[in-house]
Amino acid sequence: MPAPADAADAAPAGRAPRWRWRPATDADLPFLLRLRIAAMGPVLAADGLDPTTEEHLARIRHHFADARLVLQGEAPVGLVKLDRAATPWVLLQLQLLPAAQRRGLGTALLRTLQAAAAAAGAGIGLFVFPPSPARRLYGRLGWREIGPSDHGLEMRWGQ
Repeated sequence: MPAPADAADAAPAGRAPRWRWRPATDADLPFLLRLRIAAMGPVLAADGLDPTTEEHLARIRHHFADARLVLQGEAPVGLVKLDRAATPWVLLQLQLLPAAQRRGLGTALLRTLQAAAAAAGAGIGLFVFPPSPARRLYGRLGWREIGPSDHGLEMRWGQ
């Protein structure tokens, strides 16, 4: 995902960036595993799932070339994984550490992705676990529910 402007971020002009992202590397795998367990563990458990470490790592490595580590300052706080080769684009993962949630960062990330998609004339699709609190965030930002699938609840934004 070079950028949606490889958006240093969504900070207003003249202010220090609140966040930035960079390509994820193998050196980030320990953090990404901790992140996935912290961010997704409760949602997966609510859906009756209890993945092994190997299953978590397989999901992290899926489309790893599309993975962007989200940083606040130099501290990693999340992951965005967007497949822009698909039509519509597919948001494969957006995860934030619990301490970074409900502070506007998820909204800023999604708005950045939406702006990039709109500029490219693309829509974005995703699958969310129905018990996930992120479902409300997506709805607030104009995503519409398409329906259930084998991968969760399908949602789309734009085209």
